[in-house]
Order: sequence, then C-alpha cells, then structure tokens
Amino acid sequence: MSIISSNDLKTNPVLVFDGTCILCDSFFQWVTKKDKRKIFRYGTLQSGYGKDLIGRQTIETGADTVILIHQGKFFTYSSAALRTLILLGGCPKLLGYTGFIFPKFIRDSVYRFIAKKRYKWFGTKSCLIPGPEWGDRFN
Repeated sequence: MSIISSNDLKTNPVLVFDGTCILCDSFFQWVTKKDKRKIFRYGTLQSGYGKDLIGRQTIETGADTVILIHQGKFFTYSSAALRTLILLGGCPKLLGYTGFIFPKFIRDSVYRFIAKKRYKWFGTKSCLIPGPEWGDRFN
C-alpha cells in the first residue's frame, strides 16, 4: 500500500485506531459508512504507518486511544472521537459539538474507562487487513 504523503496529512484527516479491538473496528466501520465525501484516510496503531505517525508527535498516546490528525494537529481520546464526528457533517456533527459541552477531564475520564474495559466487554480480533476497495485511503 502507498504511504500517505505529508501533503495528504495537511489536506485530509487521518484516523488511526486499534486494529485488534472490536469496538474500535466498529467505530472505524461506522465512520467509513458515514464518510460520503471520502475525506478520511485510515491506519491502525499496529501498522508501521501508525507507529511512524505516533513517533512524529509529542502527545502521550498508547493503544487505548483513537488518534485523529487534522490540519497538522494531533487529537486523542474524546477530542479525536468528537472531532471525527464534526468532520463527518450532518447529525454526527451536531453530536460532536454537543459532546464538547462537557469539560475535557470528564470526557476523557469516561473515554479512558471504556478504553480499559473494551477488550473484556467487546473482545479482540486479528488486525484488520483492508481489501483493494480501500485504494489509497488505508495504510
């Protein structure tokens, strides 16, 4: 697969998620269905691409967060999820803006609690292997 260029990182939001988590994969599948404009690019935390992206930034991250890179900025935890909703537009956009009503420490506490329990509650799977229909949108 091709590596997303630096220019692509500036123009397209990139969503990096845990490819072995069923909850994370469900979020990814939902986002791809709602992304009618096909603006998002994707990667998993386990891929070389995901590890490279994480290595480029100074925000403390781990496998317990989705990461959104948009316009050269890294977003993690609840901010990444809510900004993803906003970028999708429509009803998800409204939900995303509504989520920002809550203070970050509350949003992130809830996010981290769910992240700790996600394997127990939802299970794991082998890492996602994207098909040819993803073209240059997945790394």
